[in-house]
Amino acid sequence: MSHQLDRVIDDVDTALRQLRRATRGMPINEHGFRNHHNKAARAMAELTTELIDARSAIDK
Repeated sequence: MSHQLDRVIDDVDTALRQLRRATRGMPINEHGFRNHHNKAARAMAELTTELIDARSAIDK
């Protein structure tokens, strides 16, 4: 189970890196994009942290 969790965390990290590269040079203040981006980034950071913390409980 821990191996699957590691793969999910790696996939999320890869997706966020791709998103960062795709939005490079984009005007971030138009149409509230910055606000949406910040909310999504915080949510993904929280999810990733929770998944990493869950790894130790799964390994027991």
